[in-house]
Amino acid sequence: MSAWLRKFVLCVWRGRRSVVLKVYNDEEKCKAEAENLGKLSKLGISIPSVVNQEGKYLVLKPRAQHFSKEERKNRFFKKEHAVLLYSILQKTHTAGWVHRDVRPPNFFLHDKKVLLNDWAGAV
Repeated sequence: MSAWLRKFVLCVWRGRRSVVLKVYNDEEKCKAEAENLGKLSKLGISIPSVVNQEGKYLVLKPRAQHFSKEERKNRFFKKEHAVLLYSILQKTHTAGWVHRDVRPPNFFLHDKKVLLNDWAGAV
């Protein structure tokens, strides 16, 4: 977990939608991730979408499955997942973005798609 991230919680938003709540120590990092995700959403890549951002709280969708250490040991992260991750990185790099924290704790799976999380430090 990033130094500026306090909590990462799976929850239900307003009784209807399963989401992820990220609680930051640093309000500026929270705003940076929300802004970066908004800009990156126009690229049509597999990243979380911002539902709401207020202060140090960021609500994201979809609520995806994390590739845990145990799943990675059991080869749950397969070749096709690596190809999907490569596609995300290729599109973002082509658009001039660099993630700067590509590592397994930031990979998630949702509907057979890999999502790359933690865009607060992206440039």
